[in-house]
Amino acid sequence: MSLLTVDDLDVAIGGTPILRSVSFALEPGEALGIVGESGSGKSMTARAIARLLPRGAVATGKITFDGTELLAAGTADMRRVRDGGISLVFQDPRAAINPVRSIGDFLAEGLRTNRKIGKAEARRRAVQVLEEVRISRAEARLAAYPHQLSGGLLQRVMIAAALLSEPRLILADEPTTALDVTTQAEIMAILEELRRERGLASIFITHDLELAAATCDRIAVMYAGELVEVQAAETLLERPHHPYTAALLAARPGMTERVPRLPAIPGRPLAAGDPIEGCRFAPRCPLVIDRCRSEHPALAPCEQSLSRCWRAADVKVPEAGAEQLDHA
Repeated sequence: MSLLTVDDLDVAIGGTPILRSVSFALEPGEALGIVGESGSGKSMTARAIARLLPRGAVATGKITFDGTELLAAGTADMRRVRDGGISLVFQDPRAAINPVRSIGDFLAEGLRTNRKIGKAEARRRAVQVLEEVRISRAEARLAAYPHQLSGGLLQRVMIAAALLSEPRLILADEPTTALDVTTQAEIMAILEELRRERGLASIFITHDLELAAATCDRIAVMYAGELVEVQAAETLLERPHHPYTAALLAARPGMTERVPRLPAIPGRPLAAGDPIEGCRFAPRCPLVIDRCRSEHPALAPCEQSLSRCWRAADVKVPEAGAEQLDHA
């Protein structure tokens, strides 16, 4: 039985569609990467799962976590899900941690409020989890305030806070975006190590397709509020089945060869609320045919992938500098 099932999830804000028919399943211990451009719906998907949508948002469809239907769950049920079921690691830890409270208070609050754990035991657990995420002098760090820690240390504190509730699923929303490359690698290594040690499932949201492929079991590619491809990470890099995935792969800088110019995807990203009859990637697609402009494709099997494309079998990764993608 899947730990998490998302079935035909639609989200609208003020009548404007943000997510359209998002469906996927996540098994216990599995890592799923969600990749796409800004505004594609990655973070909104995570927030819908955690029931943390902005005011005025309307979500329909079905999200089931460990037998609980989340969209229909009451406040008490959602509190239980968040305390021992689902934890979040946000993109900007400085926006998520109260700047006038110490790190120790931030970490102990949930334990003392939700689990009625005493002050000494909450402090002991906070020190233990800080050591798990490789923060030195963990005991002394409890007295520090957010402004006294670097971005990398604060993100480790956020991971520690997520682990304190002993979750089964971690939603990591671009946890490395504002960090330097070395710190990014350290944070991802910590998340991956802890996931495997604790048997956690995870959803990792990122712009970095290469990073997602290196750390996740499967990758879901989003475009304009829809999933356009879902495939195992080990095969997606070599054999994509959607033109958007192929274009993202072609735009990666190479490590062994130089090219005069990296391929770019022509046109502009489509907003999720923009009306369009056919495929939402059709205005930018090098493989577009008349059917693409008039009929909206479903997310359907193609070899080892699920792809939302009428020409999924014809998709190839263009070579660097290929003319078909170099006319932005």
